[in-house]
Amino acid sequence: MNKKTIITALFLIFSAPAGSTVIVADEATVARFKGEYPAAEKALEEKFAAMHGTCRLSDWVKGDDTPGSAGATFAAGHGYLKLCLTLEIPTEAAGEPREIVYCANQDSIFKLHRLEANGPYVVAAAGGAEGDLDEFEHRFRTYYTAPFSAFSQPFSHLLKDREFVITDAEPLESADGSLIRLTYRHGSPPEDKGTVIFDRGLGWVIKHFELVPGVGGV
Repeated sequence: MNKKTIITALFLIFSAPAGSTVIVADEATVARFKGEYPAAEKALEEKFAAMHGTCRLSDWVKGDDTPGSAGATFAAGHGYLKLCLTLEIPTEAAGEPREIVYCANQDSIFKLHRLEANGPYVVAAAGGAEGDLDEFEHRFRTYYTAPFSAFSQPFSHLLKDREFVITDAEPLESADGSLIRLTYRHGSPPEDKGTVIFDRGLGWVIKHFELVPGVGGV
């Protein structure tokens, strides 16, 4: 490592905000990311907190790991996220719900089942049971918040974690030059490693997230 590289590395380590650490990364790219991302993430969170639309969960799992598909509508507002699923299941599958409705915030969930196309809804869950919240998290909320989240939390929370270390940051070749790749390590040894690709042109939305668990990781 030459003298210039050593000076650059020391500058980046001691100029990084409290929380995450930067080690020998592109100084201008890191400064741009840390300067622009917090406000951009807040704007994304506000946008997704009041959004509605339709989607398809093509990898929906029903029964014993049988792949399935579900058409869905969703709506967010007042701190809650509602999801209505119409499951595509065999007509002979007795007892399987044709529709599932979730309404959840971070701490509680209300879930309805509908066994027949025009039948009544039946309460399937109400309250804050961890299993019901995890089900909703893994089936929908994780994907809904993916543009600004990782590990089931806003990405900005990771930046405040002293065990989250930025090891490199660089612009990528793209049509409009808006893609930024961040390389990181996270946790105590054996550390997890990975990369995150952001699109500045879309308000620093997360386009790709990759995790390589450390030895012994899950």
